[in-house]
Amino acid sequence: MPQWNFSMARPQGGPRSGRDREKTAYKTTGSGTLKNPKIVWNYDMIGPRAPKDRTLTESLKHMEEVEKMVKSQAATLECTHAWIIAVPHPSTVHETPTGERYLIEDGPHITVRYGTGDNWCLFSSHIYTGENPDGTLFLLRDDGGPNPQIWAWGEYPDHLIPPGSQATPWNTTAPVILKTLSTKQELREKKGNRRVKKVRN
Repeated sequence: MPQWNFSMARPQGGPRSGRDREKTAYKTTGSGTLKNPKIVWNYDMIGPRAPKDRTLTESLKHMEEVEKMVKSQAATLECTHAWIIAVPHPSTVHETPTGERYLIEDGPHITVRYGTGDNWCLFSSHIYTGENPDGTLFLLRDDGGPNPQIWAWGEYPDHLIPPGSQATPWNTTAPVILKTLSTKQELREKKGNRRVKKVRN
C-alpha cells in the first residue's frame, strides 16, 4: 500500500481483506453516515480477550478516548465507516522489499481502517498517541513522522504516487521483536516442529 497524504488523489479503495473480515465485531456504534460514522471494534477491550492491565472502568474510558480519535479522523477523511483493529500498541509489522515480514518496535498507535461501506475500505491508518494521567489520549509521535500515518487501500495508479511513497518504508534501525511467518508453508513447518518437540518432551 502506498503512503497517502491530502495532496494526492483520493483512492478508489477496495474490498476489506479476508483477514480483516474474519475478525470478530466486539462492538459497533454509529449509523454509517458522515455525521455519525459506523465504528466497528475488531479489538476486545472488555471481554475475555481484553487486556489485563486496566480495570473495567479504565477500559471503558480508554474505548471512549480511542473512538474520539477515530471519529475525528473519519471526519477528516470523509469516511462513513471505521474498523478499529488495535488500540495503542508499541509494535508494527514491516515487510522488506524481498517479502520478509518482521514485527518491530514502534511508537504507541491505534491501527484503524476507513471506508465508505460495510465491506469497502479506502484507507489504513496508524494514529500515534500519548496518554495523560487521567486517561485522555493526545496525538504524539516521537520520530517526527506523519501523524496520523495513512496508506491508500486497494489499487492506486503508479503515476499518481509521489516519489518515496511507493510502499511502507522499511525501517532498518528499529529493534526487531520477532520475524513473522511470511508463507503458509512456513506456518505448516512451524506447527510441525512444535508437534515434534511436544512428542519428544
